[in-house]
Amino acid sequence: NRFSSIYEDESGFLWIGSDAGIFRYNFRTEEVIRHQKEYGNPNSISHSDIRALFEDSFGVLWVCTTGGGLSKYDRTKISFDKYIEFTRVTEETDFSATYAIAPDFKNRNALWIGTGTGLWYLDRRTNSFNLVDLPSEIGETAILALATDDKGSIWMGTSTRGMIKYDVQRQKFTHYPWKVYEPNGLQHR
Repeated sequence: NRFSSIYEDESGFLWIGSDAGIFRYNFRTEEVIRHQKEYGNPNSISHSDIRALFEDSFGVLWVCTTGGGLSKYDRTKISFDKYIEFTRVTEETDFSATYAIAPDFKNRNALWIGTGTGLWYLDRRTNSFNLVDLPSEIGETAILALATDDKGSIWMGTSTRGMIKYDVQRQKFTHYPWKVYEPNGLQHR
């Protein structure tokens, strides 16, 4: 099995994402529970190939999957809700592969989501998803990793374009291409 993410939640459980589902480890009892896609069960995780886990400031555990979109764990029902599971409605709205998730430090009701078609912004108050338009010189790319800094910028690790910094307040992108001899390029040594 490939393990992709590990997260300890506020309740003291260790969540381990893998290509075979999510394993929840209870430190107190040493019990391990496996959650995986169960066809015909609407309360199961949307897909067993897990890419990222994240707990937001409201205590909601978010799960990015490859093939099943974005899910969230409902602690009261002890089940998963498919928050969004687009299956390529159009090229621009493909949520079947979600790879990364990060908070928006300026708006605790919002999340940044990295997908196979780019960076999305989720505003949970309005339940709206908006695709962030990357500059044409960067082009479309899968966002595989996300981090936010204390200045409110979001950092993206991409599949083919290196790193991208997005200064949200100024709406400015800085591209750090994956090229050995280019100024500001990511270097492989």
